[in-house]
Amino acid sequence: MPVRLAASGVLVTANANAVDPNGGTGAELRVIAAVIVGGASLSGGRGTIFGSFLGLMLMQVISTGLVFIKVPPEAQLIAVGTVLILAAVIDRAGTSLGKHIVPALTRTRNKKMERIINVALAVVIVVLVLMRFSPEGSKSISSRSGNGGKQQTYVAIAAATGGPYWIDSKSGLNDKAKELGVSVDFEGPSTVDVNSQMDYIRKAIARKVDGIIMIPMSDSLAPAINEAIDAGIPVVCADADAPSSQRYCFVGTGNFNAGVEGGKRLAQLIGGKGEVALIYIPGADNLTQRVEGYKKAFEAYPDIKVVALGNDQGQPEVAAAQCRAILQAHPNLAGFGCVAATGGQGAAQAVKLAGKSGVVKIVAMDRDATTLNYIKEGVIQASIAQRTYSMTYIALQLLYNLRNGQIHMVKDWRKVGVNPLPTNVDTGSFVITKDNVNDFVRK
Repeated sequence: MPVRLAASGVLVTANANAVDPNGGTGAELRVIAAVIVGGASLSGGRGTIFGSFLGLMLMQVISTGLVFIKVPPEAQLIAVGTVLILAAVIDRAGTSLGKHIVPALTRTRNKKMERIINVALAVVIVVLVLMRFSPEGSKSISSRSGNGGKQQTYVAIAAATGGPYWIDSKSGLNDKAKELGVSVDFEGPSTVDVNSQMDYIRKAIARKVDGIIMIPMSDSLAPAINEAIDAGIPVVCADADAPSSQRYCFVGTGNFNAGVEGGKRLAQLIGGKGEVALIYIPGADNLTQRVEGYKKAFEAYPDIKVVALGNDQGQPEVAAAQCRAILQAHPNLAGFGCVAATGGQGAAQAVKLAGKSGVVKIVAMDRDATTLNYIKEGVIQASIAQRTYSMTYIALQLLYNLRNGQIHMVKDWRKVGVNPLPTNVDTGSFVITKDNVNDFVRK
């Protein structure tokens, strides 16, 4: 087993071209579903390599198909869970259920589940093929070409889409899409998963979308971004950047500067001295830059010591557990600096549970409803908010202009090899406190 796990780690690392400490987070459900659907019993026993392979194939076909038919990413896990439940029901029903399934499909080599998977896989493939090549499907594909005034399709691929952080990003994207008369999809894994983001990029390439707004977890996504650009699909990064890629532009917060602002605010709150902890997601380049900004701000305060770095994995419950452990290890902790929304939420839960609201200061990130409520309560003292609405709003406009040849910097910018878009567009940040929090509450 250790050898297999090590081999899996090598393959995942090779695919991402980088080591990501959060790699595979959230993949547990898909893996369990594939193995159980592939024939392994929930009540014990062994599966087969062939059965597991069929299970993995089925789960991948389902996930890819859901993307093609535009099922929201937060709903895709429902399909995976449904397949797992059905497999469990069949498994627990045992031979009594097997007798009611076409014998010819279930008795071969006594591999009942393998035969069921074969049939299910065949049905799914046939349905997807029919959808792909039906007259309606052909019309949908041709409408993305951008020729003859037909509707174009753009896609935004985000990270950890399961959180409320993306509400403003979706709003900005949809508002600009309505203005331009184009179709947009907001996609991405529900939890932090670089390899899954790569899959979404490749699916977008297969769909021949007109442009991609990429919100990469790290610069390791550069090869996949370059694949899209080589396929003739323009890519603009928003919110987070992949600077080594060939993306045309980055639209988002100057992350280092946002970290500096957060560091200064936290230093003022704790009186310029004391122990602090920083909560982030290792491997996320934009968050790492913010952490560096915090550290830079603390250089002006020699009596401030960073005693811990916590990994929230993009999940508030994980952040809360991390922060509780930090509070126990450092009872004199003066404050938390959180560079992502989930970190601030988790820190607030931990501080409130410990009865230290207002004693341990918290500087959070962003303006989700949970963070704003904690600011109202006085558990979080400040939040460094980003213009997430503006990021996707501006990014889609730039992609549209580029895609439709509306930028006339030179006669043919491709021929001369000059990028017509600005390399970086800093949307800046601002501070939310108890004094102005009500102005940012969504009605």
